[in-house]
Amino acid sequence: MLKGLENALIDFVKGFYSNVGWWGVIVMMAIESTMIPLPSEIIMPLAGWILIHNLAGN
Repeated sequence: MLKGLENALIDFVKGFYSNVGWWGVIVMMAIESTMIPLPSEIIMPLAGWILIHNLAGN
């Protein structure tokens, strides 16, 4: 069950980043700071992955 939840959360964050862009990172971190359970352990690594992916030109 947790693996399904984790995959759903990762898919949601990736989709949000692709639709909103870098403002999505700010929004997600603001949501996480308001004590809504959206772990920064998922938000920040995905943001870093997207950054490296964009810098590589892929």
